[in-house]
Amino acid sequence: MKKSLIILPLLLMSLAGCSQKNVVEIQILSFNDFHGAINESENQKGLLNFASTIKEQISKNKKHTVLLSAGDMYQGSAQSNINRGKLMIDVMNELGLEAMTIGNHEFDWGIDTIKAHHDGIEENGEANFDYLGCNIYSETFDENLGIAVANRVDWAKDYKIVERDGIKIGIVGWISSSCKDDISTPIIKNHIFQTPTSSVINIAKKLRSEEKCDLVIAMGHDDNNYVNSDIGLDETSKVNLIINGHTHKAYINNNGDYNIIQSSSYGEYLGITKIKYDKVNKIVKSLTSENKLIENVKNPDNTIKKIIDDSLKEINPLIEEKIGVSGENIDRTLGARWTANAIKSATNADIGVVNWGGIRSGAFPIKANDDIKVSKLWELMPFENMVELTTLTGSQVKSLEFNDDSFVFSSGLNFNNIEDDAKYRVAACDFIFDKKQYCFMSGEDVTSTNLYVRDALIEDVKAWTKEGLKVTPSKGTKVGVLI
Repeated sequence: MKKSLIILPLLLMSLAGCSQKNVVEIQILSFNDFHGAINESENQKGLLNFASTIKEQISKNKKHTVLLSAGDMYQGSAQSNINRGKLMIDVMNELGLEAMTIGNHEFDWGIDTIKAHHDGIEENGEANFDYLGCNIYSETFDENLGIAVANRVDWAKDYKIVERDGIKIGIVGWISSSCKDDISTPIIKNHIFQTPTSSVINIAKKLRSEEKCDLVIAMGHDDNNYVNSDIGLDETSKVNLIINGHTHKAYINNNGDYNIIQSSSYGEYLGITKIKYDKVNKIVKSLTSENKLIENVKNPDNTIKKIIDDSLKEINPLIEEKIGVSGENIDRTLGARWTANAIKSATNADIGVVNWGGIRSGAFPIKANDDIKVSKLWELMPFENMVELTTLTGSQVKSLEFNDDSFVFSSGLNFNNIEDDAKYRVAACDFIFDKKQYCFMSGEDVTSTNLYVRDALIEDVKAWTKEGLKVTPSKGTKVGVLI
């Protein structure tokens, strides 16, 4: 009797031990909206600290880690933009990124650049990770049917499946349908971003039923409560984790069976989700998420450092040239007005117009007596926006006062003094100029200048310096006509 009493606890302990061995902790590392934040600065920790932190976190659970990005990874700095994101791609390849949802800013350099990242040519950046976008369609006219037909694009996949220690993990990716409004119109002509909910749910069902995935992750360059809720609460697809992007927010929503996470922007945080999964009983035992603040790393990864240093050795001479000195504190509001004034002066227009969203907050403040380098103006205006010109009537100009894109106008414009029948030469960045809801394209003498908005700012800084002055945008501009 005593012997059996001893054996029973030992047997229970043995069974418990076997049960624990069946439970595997899967680590999902995620980030979004990095925007080419290569350099360390007052506002960001930089790629070396960010990537080194990822490597360190992977090392804690190397066999069971999956690294994912929710988009807008490349666009945002001269260091990343000049080679169309190649530096970021090289670093992400080293880290073992599995997949990235395509964000709106991946389109900034055109669809051919997106395709080039998987064309087998190393020189233009070859991504070892998949691009996801299950709701991106291209519309073509079918002459036999006599109608336009929408087909899935071939440069963005619906999903990716990875395996860790026998556990199959399915990842479905999408882009917000509203992101089409954030992309220059000519770039995505004839393209459609369908409402993602049904597509994501159907693919998640497929991953569960046909692909026999144990875990399913939905990753959207999106932050829509209705979409998240519909996807997360669907009983048949049973998504375990939703990764969001686009709005640059940091949050974690715990919803019982699934979590939703977004990790700010510019590499401020790394999302870490840990899922304990019972391989035998096919159930999730626990799921936790956190946003880890990126800090300075004491021992940066040498391989990552070499990739970054080798790239910047070629790029920095082009962008780190000091071209002027700030004569005052320049915040984002003054920076936006400065940009509108610069394109007005550079084109000899009556009015200059830019969109608030195109002036990036990370470039500010520029403090009085700060050196102004070319790279700072890339940071302020990283996009390849060009200046376009049109002649509008006063009544058309007035129609621009209230708009969806938060226009910033050049100094001195008073809509009360605009005469309805008078004509005004207007310079605007192509992002807003080409949108059909505004009147730019319906004006007279529409002209593409081939002048980058950023170059108008660069030339204005040089013009102040040439006169021996510090750059003082509140007092106007010095740039002459450039076209």
